[in-house]
Amino acid sequence: MGNKKTRQGKSRKEQKVIRDRFRKEMGLSVDILKQISGTNNDGNTARRCFANSTLSSDITGLDIKLIKCFSIILQIISSEQEIDEDAFGKYNFDTAKLYV
Repeated sequence: MGNKKTRQGKSRKEQKVIRDRFRKEMGLSVDILKQISGTNNDGNTARRCFANSTLSSDITGLDIKLIKCFSIILQIISSEQEIDEDAFGKYNFDTAKLYV
C-alpha cells in the first residue's frame, strides 16, 4: 500500500500525520471509524477545529480563509434562523471557488 493516494488526494501516511497532529495539538480524534455509524467526526469536533482556524490550517495545509468560510457555513446551517437562500448560495459558491 505504501504511499497510495486516497480519494481525497492525501496519502495514508499524510492522513496519519494530520490525525496525529490533531490529537496531540488540539486533543481531537478525527476520522476514527466507528463500528456502526461511520466516523467519530461530529459537530463538537468541527467547532473545536474551527475555533482555532490558524492551527487547523497549519495541521491540514488548507488555506485559513477556506477554514474560516467552512466555519461560517457550519454556523449558518446549524442555526435555527431563517437563511437568505440567494446570499447563502452565493457564499457557498464563492467558498467552493477557493478550493477548485
